[in-house]
Amino acid sequence: NEKVITTDADCIHPSLWLEEVSNSSGKLSIGLTLKQSSSLHPLHKFQECESMLLGGITLGSTSLGFPILASGANLSFSKKNFDKLAPFEDNKHIASGDDMFLLEAMIKKGKSIKVRIKHPVFTTTKKSLSAYLRQTTRWSAKTASLSIPGLSWVAGITFIGNIFWVAAFIAWMLTKENIFLTLSLLKFTVDFLFLFLTSLKYKRLILIAYAPIMALFYPFYLTVLIVKVLGYKEKWSSND
Repeated sequence: NEKVITTDADCIHPSLWLEEVSNSSGKLSIGLTLKQSSSLHPLHKFQECESMLLGGITLGSTSLGFPILASGANLSFSKKNFDKLAPFEDNKHIASGDDMFLLEAMIKKGKSIKVRIKHPVFTTTKKSLSAYLRQTTRWSAKTASLSIPGLSWVAGITFIGNIFWVAAFIAWMLTKENIFLTLSLLKFTVDFLFLFLTSLKYKRLILIAYAPIMALFYPFYLTVLIVKVLGYKEKWSSND
């Protein structure tokens, strides 16, 4: 066929997924991959919230014409363009990131990139915090080898924004100055609305109940993640 479709073995696919893929346009067609769990444990819902937020970023950035994220669990692309681009020739030593390297190659050559909205595929959450951190560390570490316009900016703004939230909240606790409380609530409101709109789109409004937990712990999670990324050693993984 003219298209290559990629997914992961642990994914659950909607019945109309292949139909949407076959009708998609663009030399690279990006679909969403969302985590899903029947457990109400905060760790599982935290992962669902994060994947929902990343899904929203994928939708928004690609729709606006500057894609910065792609998941190999839900991609389709032109076989002809893939052969011409040979996107993996310079990064075979890196143990992760084929989806992002393909995205980078498509962007550099000005190929049309579209996003599929209706039928995301679903994958399971990690059962332990250590397994979750191993997975996200591996995913995050590959960004150092990428030169996708806007990716570093979004990552930096996300980190700074979350650290700012913690600083403003602590400042309010210490000083009781309403300006710090206002800034904290403003940051929370923006994140809440973003999560709400994406969760509404994919009928996962239960995640809204976990928004306060997400807001409270995400900055600390990001800090730990960055420390782990800085000390990350490349290795092939069969379990994460």
